[in-house]
Amino acid sequence: MTVPRADTPPLIAHANPGLAELLTRDLRRTQFVAVLATLATAVVLVLAFSDRGADALALLALPLGFVALFQVKIWETIVARRRQSQAGTRVLTLDASGLTSEFTPGAFTLPWEAISGITTTHKGAFTIATFVVVPGTTPETPGVSSALNPAEFRRVVSKGLLLGSAATNVPMDAILESAAGFTQGRLTVESERNAAN
Repeated sequence: MTVPRADTPPLIAHANPGLAELLTRDLRRTQFVAVLATLATAVVLVLAFSDRGADALALLALPLGFVALFQVKIWETIVARRRQSQAGTRVLTLDASGLTSEFTPGAFTLPWEAISGITTTHKGAFTIATFVVVPGTTPETPGVSSALNPAEFRRVVSKGLLLGSAATNVPMDAILESAAGFTQGRLTVESERNAAN
């Protein structure tokens, strides 16, 4: 593996055009199950309280209102994910100074010194790389910038930055090689494991 020179261009990954469908498939399934569960609840309530007239309708309004709110939230998420996965949308940049993630819910930059390692997991045909963040890293750490809310940033620090091979138009091997190159070989894949399908 060659080590990039100082003038090596950054690796810029854009959203995979097929990402939206991949991300929204489970949401649609959840949405369908929620609608069925609510309709079943509504039928049970109507049957149980049909002799009470207006009380039954009031009880029916509660689960239907919940499902309406749930549906709106799911559609907002689907629209946001579709917007993010538009072809040409930059989602990840690796350069000599560090890594910049522009995925939802917000952009952040980590210098290479704030990343202690990389692990990978394989799930079916997909590879998930975890960029392990040095414990104690905060938005005030030199070189770090973040548009994430504090809770989201703490989640990134505790769980690492997860990057799936389906998320970008750049092969995972190229991303991992770039990270190793920009850190003069310090960041290489430390361990691999297969996830249960």
